[in-house]
Amino acid sequence: MTPSTWTTRASTQAVRAAALAQAVCLTTTATHTRRAALAIVNAGRPANTHVTYGTLARALKPGVPTRPGRRNKLPAACEAALAVAISEFQSNGFNITKGHLVEAVSDIIKDLPVEQQAQWKDGRPSEHWVRLFCRRNSMKLRRENVLESVRAKAMTKENFATHFAILAHLIDKHNITPERMSNWDETGFSFGKLGASNEKVLSDPAVGQSVTHGVSVCGDAEHTTLAASITADGRALAPLVLLPGVEAKYRTLVDGVTQTPVDYLPLNAIVCYKNPSGVNGSIMNVWVDNYLQQTAELRASGKTLIIFDGYSSHLSISVLRKCFDNNVIAYALPSHTSHVTQPLDVAVFSPMKAHTRQRLSAFSNSPANKHASLNVYGACEIITQAYWLSMTPGNIKAGFLRTGIHPINPNIFTDASFELSRTYQTDATPDEAWTDVASRFFKEGPSLASSVNVLRTGTVDTGAGCHVTTEAVMAVLEQRAAAKRAEETRKVQLAKDREEGKEQRALAREGRMAGAAARVAARLAASEAAEERSLRSLVTGRQRRQATVRSMAARRAVAKIRGGGGCAS
Repeated sequence: MTPSTWTTRASTQAVRAAALAQAVCLTTTATHTRRAALAIVNAGRPANTHVTYGTLARALKPGVPTRPGRRNKLPAACEAALAVAISEFQSNGFNITKGHLVEAVSDIIKDLPVEQQAQWKDGRPSEHWVRLFCRRNSMKLRRENVLESVRAKAMTKENFATHFAILAHLIDKHNITPERMSNWDETGFSFGKLGASNEKVLSDPAVGQSVTHGVSVCGDAEHTTLAASITADGRALAPLVLLPGVEAKYRTLVDGVTQTPVDYLPLNAIVCYKNPSGVNGSIMNVWVDNYLQQTAELRASGKTLIIFDGYSSHLSISVLRKCFDNNVIAYALPSHTSHVTQPLDVAVFSPMKAHTRQRLSAFSNSPANKHASLNVYGACEIITQAYWLSMTPGNIKAGFLRTGIHPINPNIFTDASFELSRTYQTDATPDEAWTDVASRFFKEGPSLASSVNVLRTGTVDTGAGCHVTTEAVMAVLEQRAAAKRAEETRKVQLAKDREEGKEQRALAREGRMAGAAARVAARLAASEAAEERSLRSLVTGRQRRQATVRSMAARRAVAKIRGGGGCAS
C-alpha cells in the first residue's frame, strides 16, 4: 500500500480495520500480548492508521461497555441519579441546560470530602467533563426546542386520530387525487427582524473585528405577508402578496419606464394593499375567487379539497359559502398543530425564510448598498427569489409526505410524538398505543366527518380537525351568522338610541341652563334698575336740599346786615 492511498478517509478506515483484524488475530492466538500485537501492526504505518489500545480492547470484548475518557471523579451513584433526573425532566417537557448541570454538580462537589473536592478545579465541572458525561450516558447537547403550552396540549393521540380518520374518509369518499388536494397558509416577512442574522462569517484577525452593516428598511417594506397554496402533486398555485399601504405603488425610471411591485413578484401573483399587512376576511375572499378560476376544469369533474388552519378569518362564512357552492371541500387542521400537520409549515416556509435571510444578508453586505435602504421593490425581489428556491416540487411533496396527508399515513407519527402532551393529561387518561388509537378512530371516520361542533361565537371548533363545508355545518354557521348580525344590529340600534337619548338630554340640559341664565339675567337687570332708581332718588333729594338750603356765605351776609341795622337804630 502506497502513502497516496492513505489520504482518503475511506482508505484510512479500511487500513485501520485490516490492522485491527490482524491485531485481534495475534492476541487471540496467545502468542502476543496486546501491546506487542499493536507494535507489530502499527510498525511502518502512518499515525492516522494506527490502532489504539482502547480500540483493540473494545474489539476483544464487544459486549462490555467501556467508559470514554479519563476516570470519572464524580461518584457513580451521583452520576446515575443525575442521568435519571435529566431523563425524567425531559419526559415531562422540562429541559436541563448545560448551566443547570454544572450548578447541580457544583452543589454535589460541595458535599464531597475535602480530598475529593481538591480534584475539581474551582469546585465545578469543566466543559470537557460535561461532554464526557453526555457520552457516558448516551446523551446529546442540542439547541433547546421551545414549544408553546397550547401546542403541547393539542398534541394528543385522540386529536390526531380524529384528524386522520376524517381526512381519510373525505379523500376516499370524494376520490380526492393529488392534483385535487391543496394546502393554503400565510407567512409574514418582517425584514427588520430578518436582517438580524446569526450566521457565521469569514473573518481575518489581522483586519480586526467583523462588523456587519445593518439594513435600513423603508416603511413600505417593513412587513409583507405571503399567502401560498400548494397541491399534493408538487405544484404551486398563484400566491397572494399583501403589501403595507392603502393604494398601489409605482415608480418611473430614468428611461421613462413605469414599474410596480408586481413586476418583482412571482408570475400571476395577486397583490393587495392593507394596513396593517395581514389577511382578513375580504383578502381571503380575493384569494378564493382566484383559486376558483385556477381549478375550474378540475371542479367541473369532481370536488377539490383545501386544507386550512383553524384561523377564524380563513374560515369566514363568506369563504365557506363560496367553497360550498363551487364544489370545494374545506378541511380545518387541528388547532395549534400546524407546526407538524401543515405541509407548507413543515417543508416550504422554513427554507423560504432561510433563503430570505441569505438574500437579505447579501443585500446588506454589498458595498453598492452601503447607503441604500430596502424599499418595497427590493423586498418583493428578495421574496420572489426565496419563493422560487423553496417552492420546488420536492419540497412540496415532502410537506404532504412528512405530515402523513398524502399518502394518508398516520404511522408518520409515533408514541414519542405525543410525549409532551402527557404532562397536561390526568392520571386517569388511558395510555394507549398510537397505532391502536389511530386504527380505532379510522372506523369512525364517516361519523366524525359529519359531526362538527359550532361554538356560540359562530365559529367552528377545530380542536381535532373538521370538515367545515357540509350542509349541516353551513346551515348552523349561517344561522349563527344571522343571529350574530341581528345581535350586532341590535347593539348598533341600542347605541344609536343611547346617542339620541344623550342628545335629547343635552338639549334639555341646554334649555334648563338657558332658562336659568335668563332668570339670572332678569334678576341682575332688576337689581341694576332698582339700584339706578335709588341713586337717582338720592341725587334728586340732594339737589332739593341744596336748592332750599342757603349757602354759608349768604347766611353770613344776612347776619351782618342784621347786626349792623340794630346798631344804627
